[in-house]
Amino acid sequence: MFSMDGIPFAPGTSPFRCKGVLYVDTLDFLDENVRGGRAVVLDRVTNAALREFLGRPFVVGGWYDLFPLLAMHGSASVVMAQPFLEMIRMVSRARIPRQFTKLYRFLLKMASPEMTMRNLSRIVGAYYDFVRVDVAEVRPKTFVLSASGVPSIAAPAYMVATEFGVVHALELAGARRVRHRWLSQVPEGRAHGMDVVRVRREVSWE
Repeated sequence: MFSMDGIPFAPGTSPFRCKGVLYVDTLDFLDENVRGGRAVVLDRVTNAALREFLGRPFVVGGWYDLFPLLAMHGSASVVMAQPFLEMIRMVSRARIPRQFTKLYRFLLKMASPEMTMRNLSRIVGAYYDFVRVDVAEVRPKTFVLSASGVPSIAAPAYMVATEFGVVHALELAGARRVRHRWLSQVPEGRAHGMDVVRVRREVSWE
């Protein structure tokens, strides 16, 4: 479960931002999968400032505070009787293929899996403006990715939200039997008054 308690920013004001498509797609998912749609989920939000922020219109190409999105997933997880991280996983599996169809499918089909891995920093940067991704090829068809600057409180959600996207991008590029393995996180100190970590993963295929 995630709430805005302990977040040192008013809803909509944090410097940790994500692309508007994540808001738009989550709200569309709720409309498609919750009886009563997004209104039922937003009605459960007791924080007036948060409810006001989540009730605004979102633009696919805009940049918005990450934390209210996670709080909305938290509310949705209660409504749908799903664990918080499973809620994020469900949205990712439902919406990422549609995002890639519109934005990246043609490019990914024209690329090799290796090219896709080397370009993942650009793809991730199109979704999260606070993350720096480093990619290293450790052996043929095996890469290690490090995402720096992730707020530790949001790290589990970031991991779940991006895992399916990375695997799906590689599959579109022709990779077979993709294997994804999380490595240990590395503390990086603090940024904007919050603890941040480096999130690491190993990805390989045949």
